[in-house]
Amino acid sequence: MGGGYGIKITRPNFAAAGCALAAMDLGRPVRMVMTMEANMEVFGKRAEVFTTYEAGVDDGGTIQYLKADLYENVGSSTNDPNGDLALSGIKNCYDESKWSVIAKDVRTNTPSSAYMRGPGTNEGIASIEYIMEHIATVVKKDPTEVRINNIPKDSPILVLFDAIKKSGDYDKRRTSLNEFNKANRWMKKGMSLVPMQFDMPYFGSFHAIVSIYGGDGTVTVSHGGIEGGQGINTKVAQVCAYILGVPLDLVSIKPSNTLTAANDIATGGSITSESCCYVSH
Repeated sequence: MGGGYGIKITRPNFAAAGCALAAMDLGRPVRMVMTMEANMEVFGKRAEVFTTYEAGVDDGGTIQYLKADLYENVGSSTNDPNGDLALSGIKNCYDESKWSVIAKDVRTNTPSSAYMRGPGTNEGIASIEYIMEHIATVVKKDPTEVRINNIPKDSPILVLFDAIKKSGDYDKRRTSLNEFNKANRWMKKGMSLVPMQFDMPYFGSFHAIVSIYGGDGTVTVSHGGIEGGQGINTKVAQVCAYILGVPLDLVSIKPSNTLTAANDIATGGSITSESCCYVSH
């Protein structure tokens, strides 16, 4: 677990086989800890993306049309495709009604890439935010103003923008930075306010069994998610304690198994903790 985040979904067998062999030879549990460099060499790394685009904007930087093509380098195989995920990322929180975007997975003669945190989504958001910065430079506007101009007027993101600008004293600090940069040729300062919207589609299924023991009132839970450091076991225990009205120390989480959680989907997509909490309550 860990390291490459999404890699655990599609490529866990390399580490599992190594640990199993060592455990069999040593007769004891084995945990494998790898450096990030070794992790990428063995399992792969995030796909590179090459984005071409053409945009037309008004004087305020509001996009009137945008044509963008994203090419995801998945390496020698399409084990972990990113194209569709990149499409969900590039729209971010902006008005995409005048956009035409295509994303394609491209096979090359390089090692196969692998899912990393926010696969495809990360590359898509990076692409559109680069475009927003480019637009701001051309129309000579504050990038934050350009971003706000391209967000739908009914989006809750605008409320967050306003709150952060006020709490961070954005306008005053931006004016100060501009004055500093004008007065200093070689040293520059910068500040950026960048939104991010991550779509969370619920897919697959999760199961749980909750057992309540009448003798002492203790509760055990076995769910279909995998604890990988994200705190899913703690969350599930807290939800059960709250719903049942018992102290948290009376609730314990038992190991996941395919008897009580058959056919559950992979732990990923930032949905597993919430799904297991929901099914356990």
